[in-house]
Amino acid sequence: MDKQKLTDIYHTLINTLSAILTRCEAWLNSFFKPQSPEDKPRNTGRLILIALAVILGLSVFNSIERLQNEEIPYSKFLQLVNDNKVDKAVVTQHFIDGIIKPESGEKEGKVFVTIPLWDENLVKTLQEHHVEYIVRSGENWFTNLLFNWVIPRRR
Repeated sequence: MDKQKLTDIYHTLINTLSAILTRCEAWLNSFFKPQSPEDKPRNTGRLILIALAVILGLSVFNSIERLQNEEIPYSKFLQLVNDNKVDKAVVTQHFIDGIIKPESGEKEGKVFVTIPLWDENLVKTLQEHHVEYIVRSGENWFTNLLFNWVIPRRR
């Protein structure tokens, strides 16, 4: 998928989420109006729908971001580390996400992802080549949501 298509999808998603948030704001404003007892169950249902829409939107947004990352072989990752070209890395049980240092004339480095092999020397190698890294273990949907959205991974 080329970069222009991803950008178009990204903008469409942002516009859709903006419309959803506008609608959610209107619903939330209705919570502060005096309500009759029969309206309260409807508002609880709305709140659940809002929460589900937000979670779905975040999941789609996270999937699109993952598509923008270039997948590289683990051997290339190690070569980039040894050549002092990796700026940052986030190491998990299933993936290593990272940023390649920008080349001269570039503002930002390229984002990559690779699937790690068991390597007891990886931490030592990252330290020797001054790669800023974070190790995350035991991720589940909640910690993934927390670290990827509440506490941004990069940028």
